[in-house]
Amino acid sequence: MKKTLSIKNKITLAFVGITIFFGAITAVGVFVVVRQNLSTLKKDDITLRVVSEAREVAQAFDGSVRLSKTITAQSEIADYLQQAHPVIQDPNVVALLRRYSVDDLYDAIFVMDSKGSIIASTELVFVGIDRSSRDYFKQAIVGVPFIEFGIGAVTGKPGYYFSQPVINGRGEIVGVVVIKFPARGVLEIVERFADEPFGHSMLVDADGIVVHSDIPDHVYKAIGALSQEKRQSITAENRIPGGSDFGTLHYDPIVSILQSYRGPTTIDFYDNVEKKDKVISVSRVADTSFFLVIESDAETLTTSAYIISAVPGIGVFFAALFAAIIGYILVARFLRPLKLLKAAAQKIGEGDYAYRVSIETGDEFEEVADAFEDMAQKIQVSYADLDRRVAEQTAKLSLQLQEFEQKNIVLRDTQRAVLNVLEDSHTLELQLQDERDYLRGILASMGEGLFVLNKDLRIVLTNSMAGRILGIPSERLENAFLPSIITFYKGEETIPEKERPLHRVINDRVSITANVEDNFYWEVRGGKRFPLGLTAAPISTQLFTGGVIVFRDLTNEKNIGEARTSFISIASHQLRTPLTSLKWFLEMLMDGSYAQPLTPEQKNFADLAYQSADRMMGIINLLLQIARVEAGRIKVAPTPTDLGEFVRESVASLGNIFALKKQAVEVLTNPDHLTAVPVDVDIFGQVMQNLLSNANRYAFEDSTIRVMIVEEHNRYVCSITNEGIGISRADESRIFEKFYRAENALRMVPEGSGLGLSLVKSLVEGWGGKIWFESKEGAETTFYFTIPLVGMDAREGKVGVRIS
Repeated sequence: MKKTLSIKNKITLAFVGITIFFGAITAVGVFVVVRQNLSTLKKDDITLRVVSEAREVAQAFDGSVRLSKTITAQSEIADYLQQAHPVIQDPNVVALLRRYSVDDLYDAIFVMDSKGSIIASTELVFVGIDRSSRDYFKQAIVGVPFIEFGIGAVTGKPGYYFSQPVINGRGEIVGVVVIKFPARGVLEIVERFADEPFGHSMLVDADGIVVHSDIPDHVYKAIGALSQEKRQSITAENRIPGGSDFGTLHYDPIVSILQSYRGPTTIDFYDNVEKKDKVISVSRVADTSFFLVIESDAETLTTSAYIISAVPGIGVFFAALFAAIIGYILVARFLRPLKLLKAAAQKIGEGDYAYRVSIETGDEFEEVADAFEDMAQKIQVSYADLDRRVAEQTAKLSLQLQEFEQKNIVLRDTQRAVLNVLEDSHTLELQLQDERDYLRGILASMGEGLFVLNKDLRIVLTNSMAGRILGIPSERLENAFLPSIITFYKGEETIPEKERPLHRVINDRVSITANVEDNFYWEVRGGKRFPLGLTAAPISTQLFTGGVIVFRDLTNEKNIGEARTSFISIASHQLRTPLTSLKWFLEMLMDGSYAQPLTPEQKNFADLAYQSADRMMGIINLLLQIARVEAGRIKVAPTPTDLGEFVRESVASLGNIFALKKQAVEVLTNPDHLTAVPVDVDIFGQVMQNLLSNANRYAFEDSTIRVMIVEEHNRYVCSITNEGIGISRADESRIFEKFYRAENALRMVPEGSGLGLSLVKSLVEGWGGKIWFESKEGAETTFYFTIPLVGMDAREGKVGVRIS
């Protein structure tokens, strides 16, 4: 007999071979697909990132371009340049330029005549310099606005020069206005985008010079090879520091992309210097001559593909080993009942229907054995039992027919009930339609925009006013994803998604109200940007979870507030000068240094006039401080400070006013020794001085003033309590308004200004604290304010809170 492999071994070998074969194909396929997909995904991600970064840089440029157009549109500039002999550094023109150079946003704004000489500038060092050789002048003087990067020959500071031609009423170009935007504004954008996995960012001009990069060694180097003539031209124009021997990065393929740019481009590139493959993406910054370049290491693609494809390979090895062992055992076990089934089949085939086979494997073999047994029994009793079974089946059918009849009766009753329900449902639907029409009429008449959002931030209900505010048809807003329509800003910064008011309303289930002081903005995609006031609240029912937001455009309120702050600041400055002179003349009269000594009566009148002028100066100083705070011009320079000791020093400095009213002042802290906290001592001192002065002014004589500083959770709570006239309930809601004074305060101290508490509130909220009070009229008043345990955040600004 020919020797062959048993069926058991054949099945085991076949199972192992199939597993290894398909496992190997899977591993190879995974490697190829994964590496190709990773490469495609990474290129797409880098392309999206470079376009996004270029868009941000373009937005940074756009403000300077719009400002330069605004300045050149002023008729005073054109009139000034058309004079036969314009006055160098004309005061009116300089004042106009400085009005647009707010908060040190620009290094300089200057005016050039038609020959290229600077004749007026916000910075005196630029006046008289000839810049006719610079490209920004050459382009603008022929009517082409231009942006150029360069190093200031005078200041040595890098920056972007935005030039704009000045055109008179006859359409003639009579000069050029140039704005120098500091380089740090763009550098912050480049550095912010420079994070893994996207690699490194560079900002390159049209000649391929790297003007910004998160890699310091790349800055002011050529992206590719440049001729010696081009290098000398760049150096002569002072566009980069140093001589013409600046380095080259040898990214030559990028040069050809810059020269024939047709859109965002991403390429594979082998770096001969670093000896590695890279992915390079290039995008133009709007319509300027600058380009954003992002480079990323491509070696991670192959490494990731090997790691991912190794998993199927290891799995195949262990699967094959496991299959061989388990398959051999299982096949041997499964084939054993086959012999028993074979013998049973032979016996039953011979007519021995009483033969029984005992197989208890719990699988198909046991089922086959049971089937053999049933088959033998059925054959034996089939003829004898046939009539009985027919009778039984007939009885069963009769019972089933009776059950079917009963079910038909029930079905007819159910049908009638369903028809009644449908009729009631139609009536209810008509009522709901009437209510929906009524609701839509209310929404259409609202003066504010309205959105009802589901938990996924999709708009499920809106009104026509929302479409008019956003400039989008209402039908396009329905079922739209809100973050795809608008971007949420606080000031000039985008609010992170989890901190946005709408996210907090829906996810944290809190209600939010915002007005013009919160400085929120919405920017419509491809549309306008406007200040926003809103009220938002969560909605939660068994059928719906989401939120409702009512909003309006606060552009007019914002403009009015800025105009008011500007007016207060200018008016206060103009009033300080004559008051200072008035006080000086009064001092000279009183001390007799100007004329004959005054009589006692004259001296008394002069002293009263001096005190009135001094109070007026105090009011003006308060107005100036409030204007500075509201305009955001206050600088914050925190230094570690023991708050308890500082308060005690403040109390000591005001000792004379407390002594005049025989008032005692207690200063307590909990814990006894407070950890030093970074605070701006001028700002904190201004708050303490105002609150202590108020406590002294409105407290009774021979009373006690208590100052308490307590550490709780993540903040310090400072309280000032006085025993005095208190605040009535009618005045509580207005106590922090500018110029507002309660009636009992006017009776006790007529000469107050009503500005101190408004300034205190602005300062406390400016450092991230809160301020409130508790009062019982005729008994006592306690003012509270908080300071974070981490102290105040440093902030750049033009002026301090103190008025010198």
